[in-house]
Amino acid sequence: MSKIPTVYQGIIETDDDTVIELDSPQWLKWLENNKSFRYEPKSELTGFTARVEKSGYWYAYRRIKGKLHKRYIGKPDELTVERLEEIAALIEKPPELREVTYKPSATETIKYATTKDVTNLWQALRELRQEVAKLAGSPTTVEEEQEEQPTDSDNEVADSEIVTQLQNQVTELQNEVKSLETKLNYARKQKKELEDELASVEKQNSDLKDGTSLKRVTDKLRQQETENQKLKQELQRITQLGDEVNAERNELAHENWLLKSTVKNKDKEIEQLKSQVTDASVPDYEAIRDRILSKLRVGRQSAGGKAIDTFIRELKQTR
Repeated sequence: MSKIPTVYQGIIETDDDTVIELDSPQWLKWLENNKSFRYEPKSELTGFTARVEKSGYWYAYRRIKGKLHKRYIGKPDELTVERLEEIAALIEKPPELREVTYKPSATETIKYATTKDVTNLWQALRELRQEVAKLAGSPTTVEEEQEEQPTDSDNEVADSEIVTQLQNQVTELQNEVKSLETKLNYARKQKKELEDELASVEKQNSDLKDGTSLKRVTDKLRQQETENQKLKQELQRITQLGDEVNAERNELAHENWLLKSTVKNKDKEIEQLKSQVTDASVPDYEAIRDRILSKLRVGRQSAGGKAIDTFIRELKQTR
């Protein structure tokens, strides 16, 4: 018989020397193709053997003082490192009988779980699952549900331990019932939302059929097209006005350039005229002086010549 693979420090090494880390997709795939493994806790606790039963649920087994003890682990996707460490601690402790109340009847208090109690719980569980499956659109048959029920036929335990195991199964079934009730409430909520959404769609379809909504949309589109046409015409008019303004501005700029050129030419003409007028209006004082001195038969250094020079300087200063 081949050796059972062992999980050590969260890692399992398969027969083909493949190393798989727990909590990984490869771990779930490995569980689908294998039925048992040995788990060694990370703590100082003693390890145990995990096996999958026909129901598809995994259980932990460990022999303590000659007696085989069994603990429920869960479905394959629940076999995490955290869960396996928890089971390693639980399987060390002796099971305790405790008072349990199961649903949906919630009328009977169970101190010692019996086969009848478990059967009643499974019946309630099947009904909840069928309702959840019905809401989800995938009905589940009673035969399929019965096939999931864990059995203790293969357990090598004493009669007293069977009572304990049944009690544990009651607790586990209670938890699953609560989980299914939560899923059922969520499914009902989703169903209500879908029904409301369907009613809204049906109302819209009804409006479209009688033409009211379609006519309203058509009128709105026509109104929008009319407004768009008006905006296009206004834009065209503004564009035309802009072109006219640009043309007038160009003409004004040309006329302004012509005026500046004309003014510049006129300024040149005025300067020339001023120069001519200035040249023509200024007498030749030296020539006049020389003619006067010649007529008087005196020189420039004479008293008369000096007096004339002084007079001429005063005349130039006044101009």
